[in-house]
Amino acid sequence: MISKNEVRRVNLHLPRSWNQCTTEELELIATGVISQSMTTDCYHPFSWEKVKVGLILSINHLVIIGNAENEKDGYEVRFQHRQPWYKRIIERIKGGDGSESFVLSAEHIADMVPILNWIDDDKASPLTIFPYPTLRIGRRTYEGAPPMLDGYTWKEYRHLQEWMQLYVHQSNIAAAHRKRRSQAAALIDDMRNIDMARSNFLAVLLRSRDKDGNLLPKPFRNFDAIRWQVILFWWSGMMRYLQHLYPRCFKPADKRTRRQRQPNPLELYTRTTATMEKYVGLNEQEVNSQSFHVILQHMEDIAKENDEMEKMRKKNK
Repeated sequence: MISKNEVRRVNLHLPRSWNQCTTEELELIATGVISQSMTTDCYHPFSWEKVKVGLILSINHLVIIGNAENEKDGYEVRFQHRQPWYKRIIERIKGGDGSESFVLSAEHIADMVPILNWIDDDKASPLTIFPYPTLRIGRRTYEGAPPMLDGYTWKEYRHLQEWMQLYVHQSNIAAAHRKRRSQAAALIDDMRNIDMARSNFLAVLLRSRDKDGNLLPKPFRNFDAIRWQVILFWWSGMMRYLQHLYPRCFKPADKRTRRQRQPNPLELYTRTTATMEKYVGLNEQEVNSQSFHVILQHMEDIAKENDEMEKMRKKNK
């Protein structure tokens, strides 16, 4: 360990926005969120500060080897080795770890935590770049989603929304069952339903189809939890981006009501198709094959026009 009188300058790196993160850093954030969620209960609420402190260490490949001489002063840490496991064992046998430890002070940690405040800030710039240029699943490599889902049709976008809504719904049911300590059979059914919704979402997103054009969700069954959490970060960012771009298409929930009725997919589909037929002259097949950005822009323009007409009507009363 470095002597008390010796000053060591260590440059630690932290990303300052979602889109500045590497894929590895996004996976470390996902790992931190999942780990914290697993230890959360009514006595131990979820702590973003703990997640951020953990990320200061993990992003910089630091491991804690003990407390500082005064526990309140921080931790004794060292940079994590990249060598194979057998080389690390040899180093331990020889009585050395190949790198010097140093104290990461509590004051330094406290100064760094705010740099990561964008992680849980709803007003921070969202993650809009799909984190995986390619995804290797089994023997097949899938191309990642293009920027802003460019080229995705209204039908594809609608199916993505439906499968994600089902995933969230099933996850909430599973959480309620765990809280009530339901029987194992119910929990197994919950996991099966969650996996089904997730794998179908990924199949649509990554355009996994057989030679006849049928959707192939099977390759995405039991998908890796960390990579899925990273994709959830991205999807949440995309929804925030679309809400900003087409605000009238994504009206916020009424804060006065705790629960908001989720739109029925068939009802939403029928209403959108009818609107496009009436105002734009597109039939059902044309609506489904149009870029979802085009459809949302049409819906935004129609809603804006209606709002302006309503204002004029009230003004002329």
